[in-house]
Amino acid sequence: MISYPQASSDQTNVDLFLPFFVWMSVSMYITVISVLIVTCQVAWPSVVAIIPLVILNLWYRVSLCSAAMAATLSDAFTLLFSALAAGPDDLV
Repeated sequence: MISYPQASSDQTNVDLFLPFFVWMSVSMYITVISVLIVTCQVAWPSVVAIIPLVILNLWYRVSLCSAAMAATLSDAFTLLFSALAAGPDDLV
């Protein structure tokens, strides 16, 4: 009978390491959730201060991006109109 030691070794690795990694993953998720719960219970005034700052940050990003896009379009139109006003002989 032919024995396959590699298959046996691989199965041993799966049998040993899979429960270990699953348990470590579950443990990390429980730890993160516990930290979030304790943080929310203890530091809720910080959350009250952070929420308006996040809203202000998002609003500022949107307004800044739209202003930058308007400025870019304005520059593009200025360049286009100056090229059109110059005429074909001046472009060379």
